[in-house]
Amino acid sequence: MVSDMSNTRHITSSEAASILGISQRTAIRWADEGRLRVDVKVPGPTGARLFDQAEVWALATKRLAEQEARTAAARHHLEDVA
Repeated sequence: MVSDMSNTRHITSSEAASILGISQRTAIRWADEGRLRVDVKVPGPTGARLFDQAEVWALATKRLAEQEARTAAARHHLEDVA
C-alpha cells in the first residue's frame, strides 16, 4: 500500500543504505525480503524503490539499540570471565 505522499519524505535506496550503515545492494535485498518496507516503487522492470525516511531512521535507531545491547552483554560476559 502506498502512503499519502504529501506527508512523507521519500528517500532512495542509496540514502536509506547510508542511514542504516549498509550497502545499497543490502538495502535492496532487505526490501525484497520485507525487512525494509518499500513505500513507493517506480513502475518498470528496474523501477526505483523509495522509502519513508522516518521509517528508515526508526529502523536505524532500533538496529543501534540492538547493537548496543549486544555490546553491553558481551562486555558483561567478559567481566564475569576475567
